Amino acid sequence: MRGRSGRLARTLATLSRYRNPLHVIRKRLFGSPDDPMTLVDRETGVQCQCPLAAFHIFASIWYGHDYLITARPWALSDYSGEAQLLRTDLLGGAMSTIVPEFARRAGVPVLDQVPVRAERLSEIIELFDLSSVRLCKIDAEGSEIAILRGLERIHCRRLDSLVMEYHPEVYQLSELLAIPLQWGTHQISLMDEKPFSGNIVRAVATSSLLGSS
Repeated sequence: MRGRSGRLARTLATLSRYRNPLHVIRKRLFGSPDDPMTLVDRETGVQCQCPLAAFHIFASIWYGHDYLITARPWALSDYSGEAQLLRTDLLGGAMSTIVPEFARRAGVPVLDQVPVRAERLSEIIELFDLSSVRLCKIDAEGSEIAILRGLERIHCRRLDSLVMEYHPEVYQLSELLAIPLQWGTHQISLMDEKPFSGNIVRAVATSSLLGSS
């Protein structure tokens, strides 16, 4: 009984964090794994959409930790200004992109496009006054090279580690790797492709490796 009451308490606590708990309950009870599920944070109003099967991952990211999650509806690139986000419902919207070439070559079914604010990664690091970034995870559906080009050398030194999914539909892997290799501050490796992991590049700061030895 104690185990059941504990699970119930955790479930109720989780539901209380959403503005749309009835939607969450209906999807959990009657939805199929691929059904899109919209989560709306009660405090901030920030929304995200995920497949029902990925609900636990998203809930963990939002609420499973003590640190603060700050969500911003921005695109990252090598310039500041406006970008056109090509929206899709594929994978719950996870393959939306600001790179038309990626959408075309990857066969992404585009529903519409909306203007979004674009920023450089260096500007984000300065905006939030980040002296170091333990892990920077980038999966931007073809924008990875532009994001790295928007990172000034002084800021790349603040990245303890970097993990990227690369997309050969729009660029060569060697073109992507050339950028962090030019920094001269990180050790680069590739992760063997595994189910659900995609094509992954990892970069770890040499200073972090030496510091952990």
